Order: sequence, then C-alpha cells, then structure tokens
Amino acid sequence: MAKHKQTGVVAIEFALGLLAFLGMIFYWIEVSYLGFVSSVVDYAVVEASRVSRHNPDTDVSDSFYTDKFKGVLDLSGSLWAHFLDVEEFTVTTSYYTSVEALENKAPVASPKDAPLAIYRLSYPYQPLFMSLFLPEDQTMNITREVIAVQEYERSKFE
Repeated sequence: MAKHKQTGVVAIEFALGLLAFLGMIFYWIEVSYLGFVSSVVDYAVVEASRVSRHNPDTDVSDSFYTDKFKGVLDLSGSLWAHFLDVEEFTVTTSYYTSVEALENKAPVASPKDAPLAIYRLSYPYQPLFMSLFLPEDQTMNITREVIAVQEYERSKFE
C-alpha cells in the first residue's frame, strides 16, 4: 500500500476551528455586555424613579420630577456612571390624573394633582464587536419605563 502525504491538513483544520471558536467567544462577550447594559438601565430607571417621586414640596414646577430624575442619573457615585455614558440617557416623564387617563394615554402637562407618572429612560447601545457588521450610525436603543405613584400627589388618586 502506498502512503499519501497529507501535510498541512492539521493547520487548516486548526485555523478554521479557531475562527469558529473566536467567533463564538466574541458573540458571547457581546451578548453578555448587552445583558449587563440592559440590567444597568433597568436598575437606573427603578432607582431614579424611586428617588424622584418623593417630594415634600407643595409648589411643584412642570419639570420638577423630570429634573430630579435626571439629577439622580447624573450622580457620579452611582453604579451606572462607572460603566455608561450618563450624557447619553434620554429621559421623558408623562403625568396622568387617573388610571383611566393612563389607559387612554391622555397625559397632562403639569405634575400638580397628577398622582401617576410614567418615567421612561432610553440609552443608545453601541455594540462592541458586532458593530463591524453594522452601518456606522446604527445603534440599538434600550428603553425602559416604570409607572409610579407620585408619593405626595397620591391624595389626588381617583
């Protein structure tokens, strides 16, 4: 029987296997980072809404709760300030006078006498590795919202 030389087969198999393995590792890192950013945004919206809905002042401006929400997000000692660009957060707040108004999506302009609020937080997620395959200006917005009862407006709850 004649022996056939197969030189280089192992190197080719290793190179192809290594590419597939590295692709899986980079994909795993990307998905893990996306999950982390999503969790941090979840925590940020819950924590900021918890702090901002407590207001003992009776004289409330139209942007008081939103400004307080943004102030909590801007705290330098917060968990998210170390990992995310706080300047990229987009905050919107909608106020509602009743559950029916919330159901009908009929917000009011002022937080005065509006016991319900929706705090919405958006963060543009920029992929680490998958951005190589996406257009340069394409980002994925991670948006979270929480419905809260404004503690010092709840006597107006219908």
